[in-house]
Amino acid sequence: MDSTSTQIERARGLLRSNDGQGSASPWAALAAALLVATAGVLMAGMVVLGPGVVFADVPPVGSVAAN
Repeated sequence: MDSTSTQIERARGLLRSNDGQGSASPWAALAAALLVATAGVLMAGMVVLGPGVVFADVPPVGSVAAN
């Protein structure tokens, strides 16, 4: 088994940045932000509409609704 200092150095090496070597595309950040925004809108819709919400039937255009 490796010593503790060797394990720490190995972990530090894994945490260092790649300095541009195969780094992620800037479009990946935009796509991730789009995904998060979409999920937020969908979750907000579920909170607003929620289960059990029923929309009343709309009478046809031109008909007189009974009061």
